[in-house]
Amino acid sequence: MHFSTRSVIVAALAGTFIIVISVICFVSERPQKIDSRLTNPSYLLEGILKSRTSVFLSPSFLPYVPKSSEALIPSIKEADAALASTSAFFRLNREKHFSIVLLDAHPASNHLAIGLLDSPLWVLADVTPWGYLFRPIGSPAWHPPEPNQCFASWSSPSDMTLWLIGTASCLAAIKHLDEAKGLLEIAETTHSYPSLVLTGKASLAAQSGNWEESRRLAEESISKDRSNIPPRLILIRSLIECGNSNDALTLARKLFDEHPKDIEVLFLYARAASSANSNSEEIEALLRLVNLLQDQKQPSGAALAYLAQAYAKNGRRSDALMSFQKALNSPDMTDEQKHSIEEIMDHLMPAGKSSTPLPPLVR
Repeated sequence: MHFSTRSVIVAALAGTFIIVISVICFVSERPQKIDSRLTNPSYLLEGILKSRTSVFLSPSFLPYVPKSSEALIPSIKEADAALASTSAFFRLNREKHFSIVLLDAHPASNHLAIGLLDSPLWVLADVTPWGYLFRPIGSPAWHPPEPNQCFASWSSPSDMTLWLIGTASCLAAIKHLDEAKGLLEIAETTHSYPSLVLTGKASLAAQSGNWEESRRLAEESISKDRSNIPPRLILIRSLIECGNSNDALTLARKLFDEHPKDIEVLFLYARAASSANSNSEEIEALLRLVNLLQDQKQPSGAALAYLAQAYAKNGRRSDALMSFQKALNSPDMTDEQKHSIEEIMDHLMPAGKSSTPLPPLVR
């Protein structure tokens, strides 16, 4: 089956790799004052919107847009459609003529970010812990800052470290691994937030397929701060990839007990259960995951497809088809993913029937 759990990782749940939200949440729990550039994106939007030209924003930035600037940006409906389909974005751009595109680092924006990186019409002009800024072709391209530039931009080494880690995480999400590694090396020189720096390095090792190194770095990160969740997630994933499925499942159960409503935790719990052939646990974790995503109004199509695969593996054909059908109806699924799902459904359908159009399903 081509639509594997690997595509679920990319499409819906970036839990095995450190993301900026993890950094900000980590900081917000600590009783210390940090630079406002790390707590909200208002400083970014102020500079962008003062040009009074048409701008595309990921919906997560909309609460920070002043009412006086709302006419410069698309509606939430338009933005959601553009994030789900690059062709929809380019149609909207022909109408609006965007001078700037600012995308957050959330999985829902990743599809469009990759599309713009591959487009000859747009240039990656800036990367921050809040995401990616694109400008039309001909604009200056972003380059990683030199260490002296970093130290000059931040009065506090600890704030600079958080900015570097968050920016590195965004770079890692779009596969700019060398640039991410360089920023983490600068961050390491400050000796601030050692657990987060090690988590970032463990994440890069994981994305490079160096699972033993990822495991070692994750364990070192945990030893410095056991409250830091991302390295525990990376450790679980690394154990799975290294063939230590039972150990991974034991750690995943413990983390689930502590954080039963964490999206990344639920996803890795399901992965660990699948690796250890604990099918009932895998399905239960995925059901919880789908419900949580839907309760939070987050994209759930990839998780539904993963749940359908788990049902199919467990011989529950009707449940699998129903879950696949729900995935097909999810607006966050790409045309390529939908095509893959339909191919799988055709294999699961009774003889002589096709998934297009899908007949009524009987449980």
